[in-house]
Amino acid sequence: MLKLATITLLVAVPNAALAENWVIDYSSSSIEFSIETSSGLVTGDVQNWTADIEASGMEFASAQIDAELDLTSIQTDFPLADPILRSEPWLNSEAFPNARFVSLSFTVGNAPTAGLLTGELTIKGETRPFSVHVNWTLEGRMVVAELSGELNRLAFGIGDEASVALAESVVWIEGHLEAERQ
Repeated sequence: MLKLATITLLVAVPNAALAENWVIDYSSSSIEFSIETSSGLVTGDVQNWTADIEASGMEFASAQIDAELDLTSIQTDFPLADPILRSEPWLNSEAFPNARFVSLSFTVGNAPTAGLLTGELTIKGETRPFSVHVNWTLEGRMVVAELSGELNRLAFGIGDEASVALAESVVWIEGHLEAERQ
């Protein structure tokens, strides 16, 4: 039994030591969204968000990500829509001020610097699988990544069936991330 514990410790410790934190440059990074509405395309962004990124060395494909988005900080290019978007039955950011994404896996695509990041997204207390396509470049100790995906807002209780006449059910998500390995 002691031999098995020693082997496990020898395997686990080097792998844990490889994990490094990446610090995000929030002034150069963004999370944006767009949705087609009866008034035309509405775009916006999440002004306040944080993310912890941990990866093994420069292997960004191995990253573990835990991100929190402040839904009270959402702003659109149509300011009259902002208070509606934050209210019930939409985001209800007073009762549910944050959304959270936790990565579970990353599948490398055709190029070694592209793939599909899959995890769990929680909005309004609803946790669902969520994936984004990621393309990145490594520049020294920096990573620059572009993320894109689509969110079915009705699956998270954002709006209701009657709201489909006002806004499509699909919300397009895009992100730009710049981070430095520590």
